[in-house]
Amino acid sequence: MTQYTTKPSKYSAPRHLAALARTHLVNAVDKLLKTFGEDFVPSSAASKPLGADERDLRAAYLRLQNVAEALRLWHSSDEFLDQDGMPKTLARTGPQSLLTLSRCVVRQRRAAIELSSDLINLEFVEPRSGGFAPAGRSAVIGTTNTLALAYATIAISRMTRTMAHNFSGGTPPRYERQVSDVSIRAADLPVFLRFVEQQGQYLIDAVDDWLAKRKLQGGRGQRRVSVGVGTFAWADTISDSAKRSRRAVEGSHSPK
Repeated sequence: MTQYTTKPSKYSAPRHLAALARTHLVNAVDKLLKTFGEDFVPSSAASKPLGADERDLRAAYLRLQNVAEALRLWHSSDEFLDQDGMPKTLARTGPQSLLTLSRCVVRQRRAAIELSSDLINLEFVEPRSGGFAPAGRSAVIGTTNTLALAYATIAISRMTRTMAHNFSGGTPPRYERQVSDVSIRAADLPVFLRFVEQQGQYLIDAVDDWLAKRKLQGGRGQRRVSVGVGTFAWADTISDSAKRSRRAVEGSHSPK
C-alpha cells in the first residue's frame, strides 16, 4: 500500500506537467460544482479533456506510489527486517540491496533502477554505515518536483470527488470529516501539529496494514476498485488570524 505526504522545498516542476495539473484540478472542481447545478459552473472554466497527456501526470504519481510501496515492504517484509524487526541497512546494489527491494515492487530492471535512485535522490533514505536506511515508513517528499506536483494534484482532486460523491447522494457515502474551526494560542500551534502528525500516522498505518492484506495481485476477471485514505491538517497563518480577529472586533461595534 502507499503512504505519502509532502514538505516544501526549492525545485519547480516543468511547465508541461504544471499545465496538466491545472487542467486536472479545474476538471475536478467543475465536477464538484456541477453537483449543485449547472448554474454553479463558470463558463470560463469549462472542463477540458486531458486524454493521453494525462499519462504523464499518472506516470509521475506512479513513481511516488512505487517509492511508498518500497518503504512499506522495507518495514514489513521479513526479507528486509533484522532480528529486532527493524528495517535492515541496504547497499545500493547487491544480493540484498535497494535494487532487490525495488525489484519486489517493479519487475523491469530499468524501472527498478529508477526506483532505487528515487529513494536516494528524493531523500527517502538516510546514509548509514554499509548503505542506506529508510528515513521513515511514509514517503515524505522533500522537494517540489514532478512527483510532489502529481501527488498534490491527485490528492486534491480525490478530495473534491469524495465531496461531490457525498453531496450528490452517492451510495455508499465516503468518509469525509473535519474538526470544527477552533482558535488556539499561536504558541500551541507546534504542539497541535505534532499531536496531529502522531495520531494521523497511527490511522494511516492501521489502514495501510489492513489494505496490504487485501491487495489484489495480478489476475483478471475480478472487479477492482482503487481505494485509499488521505489526512491533512490546516492552520491559518498568524497574520491571517489576527486580521480576522480585528475585523470581528470592528464589526461588533454599532455605528454611532
